Amino acid sequence: MKPIRLLTTLLIVMFCTALTSCSKNNGVLKDGKITVKIEKAGSLQSFISDIDADKVYSLSVIGDINGTDISFIRELKILNTLDLSRANMVSGGKPYYLNYTTTDKVIGTSMFSGMTLLETVKTPNSVTSISDDAFVNCTGLTSITISKSVTSICYQAFSGCKGLTSITIPNNVTLIDVRAFMFCSALTSISIPNSVTSIGKAAFLGCSRLTSVTIPNSVTSISGMAFWGCSGLTSVTIPNSVTSISSSAFWGCSELTSVTIPNIVSLIGDYAFWGCSGLKEIRNNNAIPQNLNSTIFDGINKATCKLYVPKGSFSSYRAAPIWGDFTNIIEED
Repeated sequence: MKPIRLLTTLLIVMFCTALTSCSKNNGVLKDGKITVKIEKAGSLQSFISDIDADKVYSLSVIGDINGTDISFIRELKILNTLDLSRANMVSGGKPYYLNYTTTDKVIGTSMFSGMTLLETVKTPNSVTSISDDAFVNCTGLTSITISKSVTSICYQAFSGCKGLTSITIPNNVTLIDVRAFMFCSALTSISIPNSVTSIGKAAFLGCSRLTSVTIPNSVTSISGMAFWGCSGLTSVTIPNSVTSISSSAFWGCSELTSVTIPNIVSLIGDYAFWGCSGLKEIRNNNAIPQNLNSTIFDGINKATCKLYVPKGSFSSYRAAPIWGDFTNIIEED
């Protein structure tokens, strides 16, 4: 029995030692990096001294956090990397910015807005929504990991994040709201999942380095100015589910070389393809030419750009206003 008691005592001592070690390491700043596990929302600041706060470059938080904690995070002067993947956003605490307070499972309005030194962020795994202006004008942001539980990216959530080069939108997201990624001028690629049903007005306006985009079959309309000024866009896939292309949707996409308009598109808004001077071919799969405003294809060389139309519809297109201005109208099966 003595050996068993000795072994039990030894295991207890080792367990207690491990707990003590973990406790001592909690909130310890090393080379600008710190991981804090908090037991109560609102207590983050108690783990980081005023002196250390000015030295925090990378912060990882574990546990419940509220407005008081976010307010403290916003005050960290040189914060570059923020990992909240193991944190839970809960309501309560003081306002974190202006009069905004936290809500359960939500990255709140303007929560990290204007934090220009922030480069890398991982959102809490439990978050379901990224609210209005959440990261607006985080000009230094280059990498964002959005949790798989997120279903909506709201108004101007990442607008002005001009350092963001790529982003993966989780498969549960249904809404990319108005101006969500406006003026993300370094963005070169984005993956839009089939769960997305709505892409808001000006969602990608001014993303001048975006080179290609595939719009999923779940989308039924392309909102006004959605890709306005995406001058680097060379390829776009418009799914057969789309019924309308709104005003200025692809305004100024000067590098776009071809576009296919699905057969159920009945509305093409004013200036939809204005200034798409690189277009060499347009395929319109609708046998009935849409009624167009004269501004829709301004800036396109209609003498050289080929217009492909369904077999048997040549005469209709030749007689139709604007469509008939294309020199080369070609029928195809």
